[in-house]
This record gives sequence, structure tokens and C-alpha cells, in this order.
Amino acid sequence: MGAWGYNSFSNDETFDFLQLPVIPYRVMGGVDDLEVTEDILNDIIKDIDNCDEAEIKMAAIIFLVYKGCTVDAKYIDWALEQAEGEYNSIKSDVTNKRSIKLGEEIDNLKKAKMCGKIDELHIPSIMDSATEKGILQNN
Repeated sequence: MGAWGYNSFSNDETFDFLQLPVIPYRVMGGVDDLEVTEDILNDIIKDIDNCDEAEIKMAAIIFLVYKGCTVDAKYIDWALEQAEGEYNSIKSDVTNKRSIKLGEEIDNLKKAKMCGKIDELHIPSIMDSATEKGILQNN
């Protein structure tokens, strides 16, 4: 899937779905600077409605929540159901980094559902993941 991190949205398929180009969004971490306007949000929601791939839909919804967007509760409920299903299948492996990130995503979806939205969070890039994995060293 072209995954570079452990978050649901840290993969090429999700960024292709969101129509975010490789540079700066995937590699340089420019997603933090991306403003999701109401028009962009509405376009992404339309794409989510028309998407048949559960994993991509869930990742896109989580991405929007992490960007601090107000997402309708029906989408959050759907993403929560999907995320909790995946989490329950992998949570027994406490060393699984995907399990840890998925648990964080579930917590943030619950906060967004309760509050309407959450403060924007950092969206990891390929460079973040490479640094975390020790592939790149900060000198």
C-alpha cells in the first residue's frame, strides 16, 4: 500500500485519494500547512461517499479529524466502527506500533465526536517516519 508510517492515513493510497501530491505533502510534512477549506472538505466528503474501499474511507475521515475539520457524526461513527474492529484484531500484540497509533486515532475520533472537532494535530510525513525509524539521522 506504500505505507510510510503507522497512522491509518500514512500511505500512498490515502494521499492519492485525497489528491495530495508527493511533494510537499508526503515527503516534507507540508500537510500541517495545508488549509482544508469548506470547499475542499465538501469535495473530500463527496469522494468518501462514493468510495467503496473501507480502509481508504476510514483513513480519509481520520485525516480530516486530525486536520481539525468539523466532520459529521455519521462519518465519525462509521470510522470508529472500522477502527475499533481493526484494533480488536491486533490489540493483543502490545509491541505492534500500528495498534498503538490506532488506539490514538480511536481516542481522537471519540473526542471529535464529543466536541464536534479537535485541535489540529501533526500529520506525519515520510521524513518523520524515516527519522523515527532511524533511517535518517539528525546531525
